[in-house]
Parts: sequence; structure tokens; C-alpha cells
Amino acid sequence: MRSQGFFYRCWLLLAMLLFTCQVQASLSVKPAFLHMDLTKRNPSGVFTIANLSDEEQVYRARAMHFIVTESGTLMPADENEFSLAHWIKFNPKEFTLPPKSSRKVRFSVVNRTLSEPREYWGAIEFTPLKYTIMNSEDAYGHKMQVKVLSRILVPIYGLNDGINFSGSALNLRGINSNDMLQLSALIDNDGDGVLRLQGLWQVFRQGESEPLQHVDVKSFIVLPKLKRQMRAQLEQPLPPGNYELELLLTESRSKVDVSNRASFTIE
Repeated sequence: MRSQGFFYRCWLLLAMLLFTCQVQASLSVKPAFLHMDLTKRNPSGVFTIANLSDEEQVYRARAMHFIVTESGTLMPADENEFSLAHWIKFNPKEFTLPPKSSRKVRFSVVNRTLSEPREYWGAIEFTPLKYTIMNSEDAYGHKMQVKVLSRILVPIYGLNDGINFSGSALNLRGINSNDMLQLSALIDNDGDGVLRLQGLWQVFRQGESEPLQHVDVKSFIVLPKLKRQMRAQLEQPLPPGNYELELLLTESRSKVDVSNRASFTIE
């Protein structure tokens, strides 16, 4: 079969686990993210970047702002009042790494005007200037050559004193689809700090206090002034009847509860 080539790019956000690219990364960065105390003058830190490939690589770094959309997708974004990107300074901005080697990249946050009681954020994006070639074959025998350019986005969060953490769980729904209950809710972060939430869904028969089923919610984030859609599915079908759906979420640092309850019927 004739070989086909195409170019594929992806961002790998290590710590936040917002999405997964089905390719082999050629670089890694540790730590995966950092929190900076903006009450200190020009806080600083160090990342270690490693070349995991078998070839020498040239890397370029840049500071950038990002958002996480309602669907959970990470997207580059224009700077706004929460952006830390303009104030992130680092060295070097371009460097060469031999195969299977690593080096440190130092950065600082030049903090002159970031004084509002909010959580700022930005990231350093590391990109190899040379793509990796991957060969693949589909179920019909078509051979493909995939050119992969992996980018690692390393979030940096800056915190001031007096941050207001606040959020709410909206539009709770339990919908029976193909005899399985689909759960959904919209999480609204109306505060000034990043919500790092985890918890569980619970389903009760109406009027009863003991849950029939529950679904754990793994840790996820909602950025300030943005929303995140949540979805889950019960493991077992429910018989017809009247039920109550409860979502219990707790913010890991401020201990703010983001919870709600709603009724639904299965006919």
C-alpha cells in the first residue's frame, strides 16, 4: 500500500491530566507544575527537562497563558487579568540536549504589579524543533507515517493572600439512556482562585437516606470565572421510580464545598 504522511501536534499537560495524546512523548519535565507565593518579591523555581528520545534535540521555551474550556480541553489563550505569562522570566529560552539527557531551566516571576487577591496562572511551553516520525498501519493494511511534535505545557500558579474561593454545581441531571443512568452537572467557578475539586456522585431513592449507588469523582480543576461540564454513568441500571441525585465536591486547599442535589424520575 502507498504510504501516507501527515503532521500531528499535541500539548501534554502532565499534572492536570486534562487530556491524553495517543503518541509517545519525546520529552518530560519535572516537577509537573508549581505554586508560587506572590507575597514574596520575585519568587523563583527550577524545572528539569529530559530528552527521552534516541536523538539529539533542540528545544525552545516560551511563556504563555491558557484556559480549560467547559468540555475540559486545554487551549492557549490571550492574556487577561489572571495571566501570569507576561511576568514569567526564564533562561535559557533555547537549548540542545543529547539523547537520554536532561538539564535544568530556571525561572522567576517578576512580581511588581501582581498584588490583587486572586490566583494568577501561566505556563512555560517546551517544544522540540524537530518532529518525531512514527509508522503505523490500520486494520485495512493502510500504512501511515505520522510526524509528531510533542509539546509539554508546565503550569505555574501564583497565589496572593485573601483569595476568595467560590463555586457552585448547576444543572444536575440524571437521564436514563439505554437502561443506564447518565449523570451531568455544570461547575461554575465564580471566585478568584482555581478550584481543585474531588468528591462523589450519590443516587438515593426519594425519601431515603442510604445511597443506592455512588460514583467517585477524581481530582479536576476549574479556573476562575470559567465553567466545567461534568459527566458520569452509574454502573448498574435503576428500576422505574423517583430518585434524588447528589453531587458532593470539596476544594482541596480552601475546603470550600461545591455541592447540590436534584430530583429525577425513571419511567
